[in-house]
Amino acid sequence: MNSAVIENMHSKVRKSVEAVGYRLYDIVFNQVTRTLQIYIDHPGRNITIDDCQRVSNAVGDELDGEESGLASYTLEVSSPGINRVLRRPEHFQWAVGKLAEIDVGTHRVRGFIRKADDEFVLIAAEDGESMIKYCSITKARIAEEIDYGKRR
Repeated sequence: MNSAVIENMHSKVRKSVEAVGYRLYDIVFNQVTRTLQIYIDHPGRNITIDDCQRVSNAVGDELDGEESGLASYTLEVSSPGINRVLRRPEHFQWAVGKLAEIDVGTHRVRGFIRKADDEFVLIAAEDGESMIKYCSITKARIAEEIDYGKRR
């Protein structure tokens, strides 16, 4: 699937998710299994099975009703979970104040995310603070649901 089709699909999914009152956290398409995984969030409350069904119906209607570039696929909608994966700058920006594990090359940094912008994340670990470029991160996730100094 080319990048134009993926971007078009992402835009349609985002609009459908937001139209029913949720926030699109992430979207992943597995080419091998032809599974479209959509992760949704809602400010102020946890995601329920009913929420997932509501979003699944909205997104399914949108993608099935138009030329989406998907010949056949399986749609899965869920919450990103407590130990959510951090992939994009906006994920790290959301996670400011949370405890995270970030794999950089051959080592893992565990600490609180202090700041995140479009290029770097600042993490406070036991051995001090580190600025980490997103391009050097191989894997990142929330380690525990602990808030530390997050401004609301």
